[in-house]
Amino acid sequence: MNLSSKFLAASALSGFLLLGGCATTPRVPPPTTTDIVEMSKTGAPPATIIERIQASGAIYDLPASELARLRDQGVPDPVIDAMQQTQIDAARRQGYRAARESWPWHPWPYYRPYHRPFGYHPWWWDMELYYGW
Repeated sequence: MNLSSKFLAASALSGFLLLGGCATTPRVPPPTTTDIVEMSKTGAPPATIIERIQASGAIYDLPASELARLRDQGVPDPVIDAMQQTQIDAARRQGYRAARESWPWHPWPYYRPYHRPFGYHPWWWDMELYYGW
């Protein structure tokens, strides 16, 4: 093997190793409300159910009637509170993103969707935004 083929083989191997590190593990599937009721009925501690909800990243946008039904079926109050907290956290994240995207000036590294360098956004780039042109 000559030097160029060794270099090519080493580059390919290092590339595969680096790209293999980018692979992510799949998330835990979110438990449905039926799963949560079943876990509660089988005697799973509330901390275990809450950990599973948080690990899945699920958002439970449930009406009050559904929450009352869950409580009647034996779901502990801390679990119901954790389910409501997922909706509150999602609304906060959405509000933060909307506010961040509405700022005319962005500090690095937060860019606008059109990727101006380092968030630089002089007023003359968007005359219609400021003056309605």
